[in-house]
Amino acid sequence: MATLTKNNFTILKLFNNRSTHLKNTLRPYFIQVIAELTMQGFSIKQALQFLKILLPKQAAIIQVVLDDLQKGATIEHGLAKIGFSQQNCAQIFFSQKQGRFNQALFDIAKQLKTLQDYQSRLTKLMIYPMILILFLFCLLFGMREFMLPQIISFIEPKLFQTNLMVRNLILFFTFLPQIILGILAFCIFLYLVSDFYLLRLETIERYRLLIKIPFLKKNIRHYCSYRFAKEIAYFLEGGFSIQQTLDILIKYPLDPFLEAVAKELQTSYLQGIPLETALKDLDLFNTSLVVVIYQGEITSQTAHKCKIYAQKIFDDLLEDLSKKIHLIQPILFILIASLIMAMYLILMLPMLTMEI
Repeated sequence: MATLTKNNFTILKLFNNRSTHLKNTLRPYFIQVIAELTMQGFSIKQALQFLKILLPKQAAIIQVVLDDLQKGATIEHGLAKIGFSQQNCAQIFFSQKQGRFNQALFDIAKQLKTLQDYQSRLTKLMIYPMILILFLFCLLFGMREFMLPQIISFIEPKLFQTNLMVRNLILFFTFLPQIILGILAFCIFLYLVSDFYLLRLETIERYRLLIKIPFLKKNIRHYCSYRFAKEIAYFLEGGFSIQQTLDILIKYPLDPFLEAVAKELQTSYLQGIPLETALKDLDLFNTSLVVVIYQGEITSQTAHKCKIYAQKIFDDLLEDLSKKIHLIQPILFILIASLIMAMYLILMLPMLTMEI
């Protein structure tokens, strides 16, 4: 059986060859068509052949999956080759053991479409202020090159040394390229250091570290709770016990997060620690998840309650992300206002210094 290789995201992947990857915008449609055709009795190979007709420009990419199937590999292995995420491929693999292959495809198509909608919303939200910032930076550089020397000629050296506002404004415009390049270099360096540092950590430790960041704490706990509750619900619904579920997640380590959680819970289980206590000790999940599982075990409705809970947490996560996305625009406009104020002050500097 072909398995997926473990892969963590790093900025270095941006330089990989993407010629064999399906376009992001086509992935929801691609999975949706496969789900609809297989539900009607078509084989996966027939569905892919039909997709080559529907998407002629992507025929060579689709052929990669077909060739992979011809070699005896599974569908998720081929999808990984054309750019689908490890999480999506793991969902498909586990869904076949859970007896919900078609439903998993529909779910993945819906998830991908939702993510694309949020990316589109973020792009629309940021495009106007980003263009405005770019335009203002062009004006600032123009002022620096053509107007700043003339403005400085009106300023007495003594005033430059004694007046803090005058000195800071002139220094800001004089060293504007260095300031911008320095900020960009610092951001890139900070990202690279964080990225490589996180990759060196074990999966559980990585999430625990991210939870300590106040801005991300709530979102990370929601995400972890959603991932675990959803997968547990599907396995339990398929007739597996929690112990059997943990065994499968460990035996087939396709999803690093679920594998790491399963190993921790299995260790606790062998030590006689109840599942609810083990979940609390992991310090990754919402306290409400523990309550849901505990109540579900009492009433033998864990699968149903976990499924409803996972959907609720997912909706809450998206709503919270939407609120944070909408905070970006005011922050950008504050930056724009600051730049406009700086331009206005530098233009008015000769007049202000004359009054002094």
